[in-house]
Amino acid sequence: MSNLPSRTTGEDHATNTTESLLVERVAILSQGDFFSSLPMHVLAAVVKASHYVALGSGDIVMSEGEHGDCMFAILAGSVEITVEGKAIRHCSSGDVLGDLGLLVPGLRSATAVCAVASGFLRIDAPVLDELLLDYPEIGSGIIASLVRRLRVAGDTNA
Repeated sequence: MSNLPSRTTGEDHATNTTESLLVERVAILSQGDFFSSLPMHVLAAVVKASHYVALGSGDIVMSEGEHGDCMFAILAGSVEITVEGKAIRHCSSGDVLGDLGLLVPGLRSATAVCAVASGFLRIDAPVLDELLLDYPEIGSGIIASLVRRLRVAGDTNA
């Protein structure tokens, strides 16, 4: 091994790690329905404005009946969605939870519990509001996602 000093400093390593996390998280968001129509630079802004949250198996992400002040994008793991204790949906990497609570203020309509240890991006209401002002295409992406959900719900109820 050479006695020459390393060209990579701790700061360089932290920057590379941060950049690789950013790229990884943008890639995950781009695969989910909610953010799929957004350009990469907008997804990068969403990631940078969000907070990472790690929860363990059985931890509650959000509870039915609580005030919705944020939404969560699942980066890793899986979540079981229940309404009045009945499982209605399973969500995984790339899916978004709690978005309706931000779009239509009110109480949460479902509970989300981690099926396994999971990682999320938490997007608070004021952050989403600011992102919508800076990147109006996010609004178009949200509308497109909601229309797709309505179509799927209509097909299931038909």
